[in-house]
Amino acid sequence: MVGDNCSVNQIIGRKVGAVPFIGCASHRFNLAMKDYLAKEDALLEKIHALMKRFSTLKGRAVLRQVTPLAPVLRNATRWSSTYTMVERYIALEKCFRGLDHGTVSKHDLGSVFLSRREHDKAKTLLGDLARLEGVTKML
Repeated sequence: MVGDNCSVNQIIGRKVGAVPFIGCASHRFNLAMKDYLAKEDALLEKIHALMKRFSTLKGRAVLRQVTPLAPVLRNATRWSSTYTMVERYIALEKCFRGLDHGTVSKHDLGSVFLSRREHDKAKTLLGDLARLEGVTKML
């Protein structure tokens, strides 16, 4: 029997008796990724806040001035959405630098931009996540 790793499925697997319960590899990998990403939570929260700011009506209008790309938010139940969000942040970062000072101050965007150090950390994280994304595709 194969199922996700929730307690109900585990109990059903034990009650059936001779049929062994095998937890879903994708679910186990997702749980492992949550643990792995926990150490980068502050950085990921900052990227999420930036993407959320540009997801608003006014934020999208500002972003459309420099790129057709839309921001991507992460989904708490899918680690791959974190990968997609960081990947999109890296793609949009050059566009953010293309915004003029008046636009940045008018919409109070300076407070949500990442520092150079945080950006470098995000690029490194993206490289790690890209390799792990390949593992997910194989599962």
